Amino acid sequence: MIEITEKMRSDRVLIAALAYAEAGWRIHPLKQGSKEPLLNKWPEKATSDASTIKKWFKQYPSANVGGIPPTGTFVLDIDGSAGKESYNSLGVGILTAKVVTPNNGSHRYFAGKVSKSQIGILKNLDLMADDGSRYLVLPPSKIKAGGYKWGNGRAIKPIKGHHLEKIEAILCSDDSKVEASGNVGEGARNETLFKIACTLRRKGINDDLLQKSLLGLNRTLCELPLSKSEVLQIADSSARYAEGHEKTYADMAGVKKEPVRWFWFPYMARGCMTIIEGAPGQGKSYLTMYLAALTSSGGTLPFSSEKIKAGRVLILNPEDDPARGLRPRLEKCGADLSENKIRFQEKFVPMDQTGIELLETEISSYRPDLVIIDPLLTYMTGDMHRYNDSTQFMTDIDQLAREYDCCIIGVRHLTKANNDDASKRGIGSVGFAARARSVLQVGKAPDDDEEKAMGHVKTNLGEYGKTLTFSLEGGGRDDVPKFVWERETDFPADALNKPREPGRPSEQEYLQFVLRQHLMAGPMKAEILMVKVQNEGIACSLRAVQRALNEIAECEGKGPKAKWMLKK
Repeated sequence: MIEITEKMRSDRVLIAALAYAEAGWRIHPLKQGSKEPLLNKWPEKATSDASTIKKWFKQYPSANVGGIPPTGTFVLDIDGSAGKESYNSLGVGILTAKVVTPNNGSHRYFAGKVSKSQIGILKNLDLMADDGSRYLVLPPSKIKAGGYKWGNGRAIKPIKGHHLEKIEAILCSDDSKVEASGNVGEGARNETLFKIACTLRRKGINDDLLQKSLLGLNRTLCELPLSKSEVLQIADSSARYAEGHEKTYADMAGVKKEPVRWFWFPYMARGCMTIIEGAPGQGKSYLTMYLAALTSSGGTLPFSSEKIKAGRVLILNPEDDPARGLRPRLEKCGADLSENKIRFQEKFVPMDQTGIELLETEISSYRPDLVIIDPLLTYMTGDMHRYNDSTQFMTDIDQLAREYDCCIIGVRHLTKANNDDASKRGIGSVGFAARARSVLQVGKAPDDDEEKAMGHVKTNLGEYGKTLTFSLEGGGRDDVPKFVWERETDFPADALNKPREPGRPSEQEYLQFVLRQHLMAGPMKAEILMVKVQNEGIACSLRAVQRALNEIAECEGKGPKAKWMLKK
């Protein structure tokens, strides 16, 4: 007999989770404030291993607790008054351990072996076996409707044999027509069961369990149930109903107008993507670190009376070292670097399906206000020059911004090709700028070579913002420059990074400029420099890099150990 201990009743999630695991539950974390799993393939990952559970809940301290019942137990999930009537009709009458759930429901635990889990064994009454096909939300989890709490029962009691036989009879019943206590009329049976089947498929229910669940729901919901063959045909049809029609299309009459939630008016908004682009060395990454610092600590936006509330930041930057690049810049900008204010991606993962799922897991648990992806195209697995690939990549990220109401910034470089239209200067397909709701471009201020500027190239959300100038002051051997806003200006964004005619820099001069920016960080091998400039979209050979280095740098050492450093 499994006792419900005081640790299981603890308000501290980790203590309760470890107590469940010790008693035989297989545990996995759920999204904060939700009944949805945090982990992909949760049936395979659910575990009773204490070290794994500690790692999960240390990483996601606000997560809810999900668990598969211990071996040799099952649970009756009672939903509302109708579920209580169905439960009472079984005549169980045992004072066993139960969890009181939000919305006037409960989970009643019993010791005993049932053959399978099934949704709707009776009206508003589900059965969860120990087979791992389903899980339960465990105390002290909380959702919007309320919290999960243990009731008065102190132990999981065994169910009597004849009650167990009655439950098994309901599970195994294959009658084509069964008297039901539901209220779905004859004209609505097919549509109702079809919608339920589509919903179950989207939740990952396998074919076998879906068919059995649909048969049970047919018995309990329909006034005159359909035949078994008709129900199985509905289940089969739902498999061909890609994505679910009711999720794909909607009626505008049901849409409630909402205002744009601005992150920084009018440059950036929550719930969508913004692109910041520019040539190397023009301050793109410094600008994002300023925004990260301001978000973490809260404060007044530049050239504005509006204030931003202190929040959380997530940084994906595989190029800058966290200790020598990111943290020094964040400190210089006044970031709040206390725990759970700024998180970063420690291991690079490209944004294929797995990468997007990992990013969603992190965002759904951590709930950042600002997400920075720098550089954006490093994470793309498709062809950056194909419109379809670029818009699909952007859509996947944009949907995360929309679902979790955060501002996501993607940073990209400019193409070498000259274009008078600033919106077409970014590297890759025009699909990136087309899919972003706002595009900002940084470059040298047209009227002052000592300053840099940020111009508003594109917006789908409202008015264009003024072009703002900034500078990077100070810095040296043991320090990084400080980001300083300078002034508002009236010159257009097209004036930034505008091609110079005639006498614009040659390709070799541009390559020298990019190499010089990288060598400011210290001596490097020519091969490493070649990879860096190629990653910025500059097509060049090792010979071209060495030719450019001869003009701006000196070589120290010979052979494989040779490194280049800037000329004094």
